[in-house]
Amino acid sequence: MLLVLSVVLVAGYPLISTGATIYRSTDGGAKWTAALPNIGHIKSMDLDGKRGVAVDGSGGIWVSGDQGQTWVKMATCPQANDDAAAHGQNMMTVGYAGSLCYSTDGGKTFSKQILKDSQGNNVHLQGVTIATVQGKVTALAVGNTKLGHQLFRSVDRGKTFKALSSLPAAPKYVLGKVLMLNSGEVLMLSKAVLHRSKDAGNSWKHYTLAGNYTTLTAVAHEAPGRILITGTSAHAAWTRVYLSLDDGKTFPALTDPVIKAAGFPGVAFNGAGLVYMGGKSNKLVRSKY
Repeated sequence: MLLVLSVVLVAGYPLISTGATIYRSTDGGAKWTAALPNIGHIKSMDLDGKRGVAVDGSGGIWVSGDQGQTWVKMATCPQANDDAAAHGQNMMTVGYAGSLCYSTDGGKTFSKQILKDSQGNNVHLQGVTIATVQGKVTALAVGNTKLGHQLFRSVDRGKTFKALSSLPAAPKYVLGKVLMLNSGEVLMLSKAVLHRSKDAGNSWKHYTLAGNYTTLTAVAHEAPGRILITGTSAHAAWTRVYLSLDDGKTFPALTDPVIKAAGFPGVAFNGAGLVYMGGKSNKLVRSKY
């Protein structure tokens, strides 16, 4: 089984990260070539223009300056290996025990800090995203504690973070992947719920998309008004794919049997269609929307 952990697109070229390496396609996904040596376990990656960041299972931080064609290991940040984000010169990785590593110089150097919740408890950070909102480089880090959950926001390129208290108090919201747009809109996933904010995390609306046996795993957005969300069963036996074409008013589930059987934890919009990669079928699936 090929397990794909993330899919992104840069300059029209899709890249995917698997448990072993990063693959790149220059022909819309028909053929894939390795862009990084087989180093073990690539857990997350992100690209923004020419610059990209990836993190491996040991906390090794890999940086690309050529749209993901080549990668160089620039730092090691133990435990901060659950998610990665890139935005211009700014890069971040997050993970266990509140570990967050950030760079403001395009990945040349990284600094580390530890984020804790309002009572000083350790936070398992599971998602991070960066965007320029109202002229400020803004980052959101999402994590879970024994209190239930925590969302942190930085407006100084990751040097300091403030804990936000606008999330629902119910502990059932175990937060996962998060995506922030330059407009300030935030899309965040928990087990079966999409959380959506129009004001960079100050206020939220919540949409239950799936049942108790589905965990939402990936989210992608494309203007105008297209939102794609995937989820898998507890044992990745099947996939649920929800596609909204009306800016989130409705989220009909796609019923294609190939999609339902494959299991795709990484998704992205391509401008001309949808790109999926991975799952137990070991297939690339592309679909017009």
